[in-house]
Order: sequence, then structure tokens, then C-alpha cells
Amino acid sequence: MPVQLGTIRSLDGTTWSPAEGPKQVIADWLNAIANRFPDMASYCNSVIHQDYFAWCGLTVGYCFAVNGVAPVFGVTDTDKFLWAMAWLEWGTAVQTPQPGDVVVFDFGHGDQHVSLFEADNGNGYWACHGGNQGHAVNLSNFPRSSVRGIRRPS
Repeated sequence: MPVQLGTIRSLDGTTWSPAEGPKQVIADWLNAIANRFPDMASYCNSVIHQDYFAWCGLTVGYCFAVNGVAPVFGVTDTDKFLWAMAWLEWGTAVQTPQPGDVVVFDFGHGDQHVSLFEADNGNGYWACHGGNQGHAVNLSNFPRSSVRGIRRPS
């Protein structure tokens, strides 16, 4: 099993919703990334005290960072790991996912998501493990038709 899948599974049940305000576990993940990759520290610190933000990219980034793999970190904010679509610029593009690959979804109307592939359910849906899936870390099913890209660590 890829190490990032083991890490994300260990986070199952972690929750964060807009009503909660800043949350320590989210700060801990940001600090872990900043400590492992000091060039990302100012970016992590810029959001660490926010009341809430979409955190799917953070979850994926954390799962790679604690295992020594740098998350996507481009030039502009929208090219960095908190932005789901930024993950399309990371790693190597692949056509057929394997467990642990990064999957980027675009559901339209500005609604994007990034998660880790677990399995093809065979019914047009993929089981993916991620954060901010119903405001929690869990395994959820997403339509394959919404996949924008699949990336594997280089």
C-alpha cells in the first residue's frame, strides 16, 4: 500500500466545518508541511489562523509531505497545494489510476476537489480517500465523468 494511503486512512474521522473556526489539527498539518519544506512556511502561515478554507488540497499535501514528498507548490497562490486544480501541475500525468494516485475532480460551477484514488467501483464511480469530503476525512464515491486529471508522484 502506498504510504500516503496509510497516512490518509489514519486521519479518518477528522472533521472541520465552517462553524468551528480555526482548528488545531489543521494548524498541525500546516506546521508539519512548513517544518518539512521550509520554503512553504510563509504560505502555510498565511492561512493557519483562518476561520475556514476548503481543505481537500491540504489533506492530500499533508499526506505526501509527512512521507517526504513535496506537495505542489507553484509560483502563484492558485498553483499551490490548497487549490485542487493546482495538483494538475504536480507529479506525472497517468491515464489509469493506481491506489494512492492523486485524482482531481471538476464538478462545474467552480466546484473542484482533490483526493487519493482507492478503487474503481465498476459503476462509473471511483472510491477516493480525501479531506473535506462532507467536512470530514473519509472514503467517498465520485463520478469518473468528473475526473479532470490523475497524477502520480514523480
